[in-house]
Amino acid sequence: MVKEPSFDIPVIFFPVCRSADKKLPTIVLGNGYDGSIEEMHHQYGAGILERGWNVLCYDGPGQICARRYQGIGFTHEWETVVSPVLDFLETAPIVNMNIDGLYNLMGIPVFDAEKGLARYSGVQDFAAAEKVFTDPGVLTTARWPLSHGLWAFKVRTPADVLYFVADAADDHLFKGQPEATRDAWGDKAH
Repeated sequence: MVKEPSFDIPVIFFPVCRSADKKLPTIVLGNGYDGSIEEMHHQYGAGILERGWNVLCYDGPGQICARRYQGIGFTHEWETVVSPVLDFLETAPIVNMNIDGLYNLMGIPVFDAEKGLARYSGVQDFAAAEKVFTDPGVLTTARWPLSHGLWAFKVRTPADVLYFVADAADDHLFKGQPEATRDAWGDKAH
């Protein structure tokens, strides 16, 4: 557990070996809004370990452990989560911190963190799906993305937050959806 003033960051560190004589590169895995640190090990970590790299998995605010046990929703200041995790890694004697790394803080660009969140491949159908809560003909699996999002972000309605909507390059699955999302959200979308 990495302790921060306003929240704790659950971490699981999987070393390739426990010998302090051998400093190895490490991959830090953080999941999306519906994934857990345990499943990260099974999905990606085991394969990374087999290739000779250490693995550290973590849950930030809004993710499973932090949301369930600390009651905190997602933060758009993701650097407040990733920085302490990297600081923690610097204290591990078996981690090689002297190699270059590519940090992609969920792909979130710098923007006014007091006013909203970033949403990539903004899918209009999910954003406008409030009606699925009241339609008994809609499958539970179709209602889940919206209800889980409300829980993870700790909000009552999708309209409680501003949205930054980006269009993924060459996205062939949701072509035109980010524009439709932006138009539907009006002044709340950026």
